Amino acid sequence: MSSFLGHSLTAWTIAPLPNSRSRWLWLGWLTVVALAPDCDYVIPWFHPSANEGLRITHALLSCQILPVLTILWLWWRGVRA
Repeated sequence: MSSFLGHSLTAWTIAPLPNSRSRWLWLGWLTVVALAPDCDYVIPWFHPSANEGLRITHALLSCQILPVLTILWLWWRGVRA
């Protein structure tokens, strides 16, 4: 079983320390992205028992959807690192 705590800590370790509202929002979004593959534990139609044992949310393509959308959104907004 995947760890919600472990995935959340991963998001917190890669985010800069929050000291403003935008950084707290960024940290929150990174936490959502890190926890997204584990949504199959709480959303019944993603659960492996409903999909012949497949972990759809842990598939490589599924795990890349939110990060790619985030990159595209940041690029569109003109955010540069």
